[in-house]
Amino acid sequence: MGMDYDITRRRLLGTLGLSASVAVGGCLDGEPAEGETAGSTDDTDAASSNESAATDEEEGDGADAEASPCTAATDYYEALFAGEFETAVDYHPLEYTDLTREEALEEWTATEDELATLDLLETDCERTEPTVDIEAVEDQVDATVSEIVGLEVGITVDRGGETTTDHEREDWIELEGEWYVLAELEEPEMEVDVEFSEPTVAVDATGADAEVVVSVRDEDGDPIPDATVVVTEGTSTLDESVAVEVGDADASSDGPVDGSYDLEDHQGVLDLEDRVSLAPDQATGTLEVEIQPPADSPYVDAEPNAELVVVAD
Repeated sequence: MGMDYDITRRRLLGTLGLSASVAVGGCLDGEPAEGETAGSTDDTDAASSNESAATDEEEGDGADAEASPCTAATDYYEALFAGEFETAVDYHPLEYTDLTREEALEEWTATEDELATLDLLETDCERTEPTVDIEAVEDQVDATVSEIVGLEVGITVDRGGETTTDHEREDWIELEGEWYVLAELEEPEMEVDVEFSEPTVAVDATGADAEVVVSVRDEDGDPIPDATVVVTEGTSTLDESVAVEVGDADASSDGPVDGSYDLEDHQGVLDLEDRVSLAPDQATGTLEVEIQPPADSPYVDAEPNAELVVVAD
């Protein structure tokens, strides 16, 4: 089953990565703009205006030109590099998401001093194919997406007499007649769960009787390989925590297994022999289970998992 996608904070504010790279690297990662030198700001501004106008003429005239994604992208970067964050933030679809205007502005004002060292000389814009489809975005915004386009925006800046050009690859979406920038999609978090081959284990069980096959699945029931299942004591006593990585068909949490198992890549064997005990007056107890999802995955173990029950003989 495929995953949905969320428009995340990183997606909404991803274009700010341009100014962050400038702050760290001292200049944009690009070559000096041909024919440009420090002090040519007026000429390049004029060229920028002419080129922007030419791009918009290709996309439409009059009102259509004003509403083009390239015009929006040019205006966005002009506001951003001028430190006009109140204007620039309007080019992110905040009103259609859970991210607030105040949160976005707080992120940006942290780079204000660095942006002040840069002079935006020129932007150029070319349409490309978008990296996501309308359905993936529309599932996450409270509006109908009229259109989505990819843009490659060339940005030329001057910093202390050095002129450099870089290109930003972005997706822009049209919502209710206005264009907004996106930068990246990220998979949402998905809850994981565990299943046991046997819900109970006898306190004095030995061999295969003390072994429990665990299976890790996501909230939709799909198998999850490369996870680790960790068992700790609950109302029963465990001499130490027991962990097993699912997907290891030849070994359990305690080396080779006694039982015969045809394990899949989302399963493992917990060996509890001589590890668990109950108080003299206890008939049953529990062991608690934690799942460690695969690294660099969208999976989380935030909800309580089923407990393994220990019974007296």
